[in-house]
Amino acid sequence: MIQKRIGIGFVGGGFITKFHIQSLIGVRDCDVLGVMSRTKSSAEESASLARTIGVGNAMAFNSVTDMVSDPNINALWICAPNFTRIEIMEEIVNAIESGKGELIGVTCEKPLGRNVKEAKKVLELTQKVGLLDGYLENQVFAPSVTRGKEIIWSRGAKATGRPYLARAAEEHNDPGNFTTFLAYEYTTSTDTEGGNLHRNVFFEGSKRPLRPFTRIDSLNPEDLWTWMDDLRERGVDSIAVPHNGNGSNGNMFEMETFEGGPINRNYSSKRMRNEPLVEVTQVKGTSETHPLLSPDDEWADFEIMDIRVGSRPPTYSMPQAGYVRDAYLRGLTLDWFGQGNPYKFGLIGSTDTHVLGGSFDESNYWSKVGILDGSPEARGTIPLTQERINTVTQGLIDANQPVLLIDREQGTYMDVGFDQWGASGLAAVWAEENTRESIFKALRNKETYATSGSRIKLRFFAGYEISSVDLDSSDLISQAYEKGVPMGSDINFDNGKEPHFLVWAVKGKNGAPLQRIQIIKGWIDTNSGRPKEMIYDVTCSDGLAVNPITHRCPDNNAKVDINTCKISDNIGAVELKAKWQDPEFNSTDNAFYYVRVLENPTCRWSSWDAIKNGFEPRKDLHRTIQERAWSSPIWFVPEDDGFEIIPLGGSISLRN
Repeated sequence: MIQKRIGIGFVGGGFITKFHIQSLIGVRDCDVLGVMSRTKSSAEESASLARTIGVGNAMAFNSVTDMVSDPNINALWICAPNFTRIEIMEEIVNAIESGKGELIGVTCEKPLGRNVKEAKKVLELTQKVGLLDGYLENQVFAPSVTRGKEIIWSRGAKATGRPYLARAAEEHNDPGNFTTFLAYEYTTSTDTEGGNLHRNVFFEGSKRPLRPFTRIDSLNPEDLWTWMDDLRERGVDSIAVPHNGNGSNGNMFEMETFEGGPINRNYSSKRMRNEPLVEVTQVKGTSETHPLLSPDDEWADFEIMDIRVGSRPPTYSMPQAGYVRDAYLRGLTLDWFGQGNPYKFGLIGSTDTHVLGGSFDESNYWSKVGILDGSPEARGTIPLTQERINTVTQGLIDANQPVLLIDREQGTYMDVGFDQWGASGLAAVWAEENTRESIFKALRNKETYATSGSRIKLRFFAGYEISSVDLDSSDLISQAYEKGVPMGSDINFDNGKEPHFLVWAVKGKNGAPLQRIQIIKGWIDTNSGRPKEMIYDVTCSDGLAVNPITHRCPDNNAKVDINTCKISDNIGAVELKAKWQDPEFNSTDNAFYYVRVLENPTCRWSSWDAIKNGFEPRKDLHRTIQERAWSSPIWFVPEDDGFEIIPLGGSISLRN
């Protein structure tokens, strides 16, 4: 008996269709036979790609009905925009009811629709004509997910009824053990080149709106804040966390509004009310600072991803107004001109992987987006085979895409930017209890910090009586709260007194020993009105002392064997803590201070990839990494000088 091969037709001819076509290389007994798109050239490009890589003799179709009518096409992959889902399904149903074709199934790219109502309608239409249905989200079919689904439906649904997203968050919320939040991503951008202005929106408790605010409602984040304010008046509190600022092309932390108008105090307070936190690190790179923004910071070149995700071809992202230290300085500048400070936010880290579980361990980093970067070859960390080079080259040429390959000493590598991914990151919150109420309060109070993936513990306090805190006391933290304020707080001017700072860091269970603790200061010079920054090492490992002139610890000479990734023994510290006073403190300067903790160097994930597969790590990539943590700042608020400064409109240049 000859097994019949399944003929597949794609609805939509864009990036996601090309992605699925390439994934079918590893699938047996199916052929891509058609592509239909409203843009004929896109359909022809995707059909050409299928033919080139050998997954089917595809042709471009003029309509969905024409594909359904082709007796060789048995299943359709719907990859067109989500607002077209119902329209496409209705055309499929009409064609089948007219007796056309031999269609047996349909699959749909996520999401099924723009809301639950539309998703249900899509499912109803497939069932109406007896089609098999599937969902194009690879992790949905992972063994752990399918088994979890079985358990939910066999046990949970009997007692609670049909599960849905909000109910899933509610049923898995276990105060004191495992806390969940109702949340979603607000996805917007500034242009077609991939300027990323995404936010993650978290709701405080069980109350939530019937549907979320999305880019369909508005591309302007200020409209999102208005929606959040309206919900808050009705007892539904939430916060939005901007993420991937480094990929915003300089649009995340601008000196003007989204529409190009001047920022005022109302704008600043509205933004801070709704966005008290910002993500400083994630898999798409770290957004603390950039070498072009902080040329005197030796540690500024850390996990820099300088391209915009989704841009075709890969396009660089402007660093100004995309990194948090620069944003802090911009906020001080705006405040100095009487416009308020819209960038007085705390810091968290995130994974942002799309592979179910976090991939933040450098020694075991495995993917961000699944099949697209799910191998060292695809990530550009080991050379491609000649067969793969030929396939990739021809496929990209036929799809009118640039041939993104790069030649190095050991061979030819993929050069699509995946080697810039970071095995990152984690959010840490100092909350009194592991409950929604307590954690949300800490998030809003900005008593948070971020790590690059390591589980460093970090404390940061400041105050006028912190100098009297006993660092060796068993109730150190209680004393610090009593005599100062924690990260995320303000220190107000107090008759010319100078505040002291307290820092305390402990290495993570599986992390490398600590090397140093730094305090980064930013301020507005009272005389010039210009922003400045300074990095101070405040405590060093291995009994080393900070140089009072350079403000740097000596190198502790911790090394990494790049052939084995073994690190130095008995170098570094399990714990570092210190009290510190700003040697250049000026009570008239508006300033911020935040902590950066550095571990000893270890192998970066790209080096681990190469070594595990018998190759030398690429010399043009960072071979090692210094995992770190960043605290939310503490702001010093000077005495009001009584002068009123007329706010400026438009843009302000911060640097020469």
